[in-house]
Amino acid sequence: MNSSSYPVPDEEKVTLAIQGFRAMHDIMGNTHSLTRNNIATIKNRSWNLDAPGRIKSDGYAPPLATEIPGKSDSNMLIPGASWIHLRDPKNYDFRPKENSPLVDSGARVKGEDLPSEISNYKEQIIIGDAPDIGAYEYGAPRYWIPGRKTTTASSPVPKNGGNEVPLNADLMFLEAYNSMHHRILIGESPDSLVEIAQTRNLETNIITPEKLKPETTYYWRVDAHVPTAKQAIQTGDLWQFSTSSE
Repeated sequence: MNSSSYPVPDEEKVTLAIQGFRAMHDIMGNTHSLTRNNIATIKNRSWNLDAPGRIKSDGYAPPLATEIPGKSDSNMLIPGASWIHLRDPKNYDFRPKENSPLVDSGARVKGEDLPSEISNYKEQIIIGDAPDIGAYEYGAPRYWIPGRKTTTASSPVPKNGGNEVPLNADLMFLEAYNSMHHRILIGESPDSLVEIAQTRNLETNIITPEKLKPETTYYWRVDAHVPTAKQAIQTGDLWQFSTSSE
């Protein structure tokens, strides 16, 4: 359905949108692709640059270079749309903004949309009346982060060293391996971090701090309780980000 640089677990996510991907025609594929619910600038490459002579001997008419191969619908194709309609893509928060035109504007993917009889596709996780356009659902209780889990919490959002972070930013992270209990600490100095929340049972990895101050550098970390480890409390790495002026 969508372009991706890493595998997507079926049980967690079935659509992944990126800001720009290249759709290939003919011998390089995508004739039977389904391109749906993407927020991306889709660029095409084709050997069929002009209409004359493109009809094959068997009657097949390959798509032109200006056409997206396969089936394509419910996409946001406006250049730069992710920077307009997502919360903070610069710092890895790819969720739709509140009241964004992305919310509930996508289309469901059904079994009959899939060309393969052996597909292990599962139903989309939808919050609201319809899927959102893009990789994330507005209001989802968890923020999906790809990659393997390590002995400590990892993959912070906002990204480590991020700048111009919005004042309404959430703190998000990938939980530590074999841990279901984490505590989140934050402060304006690495030596004065204060615990602001604890998460349990992997119900959420989204923490909303008190309103952040403008033009301020914050330090934060996530400590994980790992009962199978020799040291039960795994102290997380120290991360930091700086907020915007407003």
